[in-house]
Amino acid sequence: MSRRARSVVWLNDRVIPSSRARISVFDRGFLYGDAAFETVRIYGGRPFRWHEHRHRLATTLRRLSIPFPDVDLRRAIDEVVEAAHLPESSVRLTVTRGVGEGLVPEKDLVPTVLLIPRSIPEGLEEARRDGVSVIRLPFGQGRSSFTSGHKTTDYAAAVQGRILARKAGAFEALYVEDDGALSEATTSNVFGIRDGRLVTPPVATGCLPGITRGLVLQLGRRAGLDPLERPLSSNDLDRLDEVFLTGSVIELVPVISIDRRPVGAGVPGAATIALQRAYARRVATARK
Repeated sequence: MSRRARSVVWLNDRVIPSSRARISVFDRGFLYGDAAFETVRIYGGRPFRWHEHRHRLATTLRRLSIPFPDVDLRRAIDEVVEAAHLPESSVRLTVTRGVGEGLVPEKDLVPTVLLIPRSIPEGLEEARRDGVSVIRLPFGQGRSSFTSGHKTTDYAAAVQGRILARKAGAFEALYVEDDGALSEATTSNVFGIRDGRLVTPPVATGCLPGITRGLVLQLGRRAGLDPLERPLSSNDLDRLDEVFLTGSVIELVPVISIDRRPVGAGVPGAATIALQRAYARRVATARK
């Protein structure tokens, strides 16, 4: 039997009980959203595709002109996962510019680094098996924004999107940009199958270059699904044979209805299931 999970975080070089964690009210992540983050999936106590996550974090920090923290983040992940007793989990890693007021930051600020281990959400296994419903949103997140394609802590649109999804009894919500193009979901990338081919919106539409997204494109090529990154309109969704979502925590989740209208036969499709199995094999290999 595994040890009971503990509520701890890793904050600025040490593991502490979450109840004792404190961040300054003048932290720029709180005041201005001047921060980046990653959510890393943990299998068997080890982070999955850590190098890809670290690279994306570094890319976003460069975009924000925040120095990469002088911290061994891989060691920090190991420490907080071990302390939390959560070998099957995820870790949210947040880096802010540090403490300081004013839009122009002072020089030599020390970044705030926070790691929060999280249990895997209940019901996720059933969602991957049975499929989920999603809704289209009446708004996007702005493909031409300064932080488009980067994982920052500006999640106001995602919060509103998930509120609408919950009201509709849906699992997720899809951003539809001003020109009618689909970009992504609030916390996941979107894929479809049309005539045996894997399709997904390109990063240029404003979607995040997801870590799982990249792996699924690789798996799709190996499965002979001839992946194509191309713009998808909101109306294109209704012509797809299969739809699924991808993300580090959720992995691959089939979509069986959009705005209460069935996708295909209204059950997880064969190509989606095949990609789920290929993904599971990749995870199993990483556990060894």
